[in-house]
Amino acid sequence: TNVAGQELPNRIRFMGTVNEEVDNGGAAKLAKLGFTKDLAALLIAEPTGVHTMWHSEKGISDFTARVKGLAAHSSEPQLGKNAINGLLRLAQLMSEKTAPLTAEEDVQLGHATYNLTLIDGGVQVNIIPDQAYFRGNIRSTPTANNDRFAAALQDAVTQAQDEGIEATLEIGSTLPARASAEDNPLITQLQEVIVLNGHAPAQVTAGAGITDAAAMIPNDFPFAVFGPGNDTSHQVDENVDVQDYLDAIRIYTDLFVHFTDQPKK
Repeated sequence: TNVAGQELPNRIRFMGTVNEEVDNGGAAKLAKLGFTKDLAALLIAEPTGVHTMWHSEKGISDFTARVKGLAAHSSEPQLGKNAINGLLRLAQLMSEKTAPLTAEEDVQLGHATYNLTLIDGGVQVNIIPDQAYFRGNIRSTPTANNDRFAAALQDAVTQAQDEGIEATLEIGSTLPARASAEDNPLITQLQEVIVLNGHAPAQVTAGAGITDAAAMIPNDFPFAVFGPGNDTSHQVDENVDVQDYLDAIRIYTDLFVHFTDQPKK
């Protein structure tokens, strides 16, 4: 509303999305419907804080690994097959297979990450578990990309199967890494506006997380991730400082009024 009725150098399109924390399905749907095909630049209002902005971000891949066993009474474990034991072995193999990928360093985005984040198995303390699973989350780079991680995970499953473990793998939500130039037109003009509003230039850096950008734009497309917030994301006391919120509104307003994708003469 701050820029409503003003003559602007470009048309502004606001896109509010859903499922950003799940599978970025809202952003992907908007892109499929053509809402992003005529953009000159994309600003993602994630909470970086007014002193930081991203020019690139890691990709993501979620996966689920399952192991099937055979139930038995815990007093006669030889009559069953412990799915949790198989799952622990599978976790060890996956850690070994992905270690070379997380050791690689990408020029822009640094190291990829691999983490097990959910685990479950068994039904009762005195029963040999007949099933167990874990889920994991990968943050990939252009160097250690999602395809290479998927191949490494499948190698681990294949080796586990060769060892007699009934293991399966499901790859879930997957998005590639995205990168743009540190001095793309949006970032350059956003920096100018930040300084004009009395702030020091923001640090331009690579983001460790992902945003809707991965589902909306191709690689090398001019984008920036910048918004009010701090380092409390996903914590119980997650918050946004009121002054940062108001500062960001002023910065956004000035950017929208003055931004142009045409090079300066």
